[in-house]
Amino acid sequence: YHHLFRSDTDAIAMIEELGLGDDLQWIDSNIALQIGERRYPFVSATDLLRFDAVSLLTRVRLGLTALWLRRNKDWPRYEGQRASEWIASNHPGYHTFHTHISIDVVADGLTKEEGLFWLAETCEVSMDEIAFVGDTNGDVGAMTVCARSFAPANSDEKAKAAASHVSSLSDIDAVLEAYTIICDTQQVS
Repeated sequence: YHHLFRSDTDAIAMIEELGLGDDLQWIDSNIALQIGERRYPFVSATDLLRFDAVSLLTRVRLGLTALWLRRNKDWPRYEGQRASEWIASNHPGYHTFHTHISIDVVADGLTKEEGLFWLAETCEVSMDEIAFVGDTNGDVGAMTVCARSFAPANSDEKAKAAASHVSSLSDIDAVLEAYTIICDTQQVS
């Protein structure tokens, strides 16, 4: 388990039962979101209220949802329900992207493809000078608009289909391979 919260009492009880409780490390979070030139700390309820990149109504909704989830004891009824389906039916205007280890909930119209176009314009480079490594359905748009795109072996099938090169390596090893290919061919600088 790569992380857990103090409220994850079932997981903590199992760790204790296995005799590994002394190995648990409680590390203060230091998560932040970067939007443009501004960095938003994103750890506490106060941070959420200060997150003015979205409307106050959205912040209140997110806060109330987090509070409801924390207090909800009827979690078994959600077992087997995919987060993407729940988001689609309960929060129109948002969509999900996922990997084998994470899920992102993103407002419609906010994509990595748009981010690449912004980056190219800001840095005054053409899309032919940009390479992209992607592993999830959320990367496909960006992978199709840049000069070269790479997908690790453990990417989802949509990312592999969009890539100009699919690596036989996984995760960071595939990223390093992409970097080496780009440097060796000097097609992207």
